[in-house]
Amino acid sequence: MNEINESNSKFCDPSKIDLEYYKKIKTYSDLLANPEELGEPSRNGELEAFVLREARLLDQRKFDDWLSLFSENGCYWIPGSSPANSPAEEITLEFHDLRRLKDRIVRLQTGVAYSQIPVSRTNRVVSFPEIWSSDLFEDCFFARSSFVLHESRNETSQIISGWYGYVVNFSGGDLRLSMKQINLNDCTAPQGNHSFFL
Repeated sequence: MNEINESNSKFCDPSKIDLEYYKKIKTYSDLLANPEELGEPSRNGELEAFVLREARLLDQRKFDDWLSLFSENGCYWIPGSSPANSPAEEITLEFHDLRRLKDRIVRLQTGVAYSQIPVSRTNRVVSFPEIWSSDLFEDCFFARSSFVLHESRNETSQIISGWYGYVVNFSGGDLRLSMKQINLNDCTAPQGNHSFFL
């Protein structure tokens, strides 16, 4: 019995969890959910184009190009509650760091991912993003857009809607995603298998 407990502890070592990282992600989320705390939105053509390009790359299934938009500590998060709670404190619909996103993309690119045979065809309609800077995070911009996503696969279709929250920073002169948060209107309802990126 002791051997089992010792073995399990190797996989469940709480010291490996960076709680400061999750606090930062939760702060990002809170600011995007209540953007009046960020002040008045501003115009930024480069960031507006970045948000629209991110959606287009997913529709075109250009996953390598899409992944290159993320920073090394970036995350892709679909909360299971509204407003979103910390991903360190509740089960999420999805929460992926860069390593997990790479794994998922490689799997999709094999062509034998059962849940994507045939592949989903998607088209996103993304509203023009509101953009804010923040005194709290000087190197970050926050953006928020409503979206409607139409997915068609295997002669069936579905429509998914909600709002995207983005935290974008400048890294080496380029824009990079620190967080993409997908806030579904029906996040508390059974979701089925979203085997494609939202």
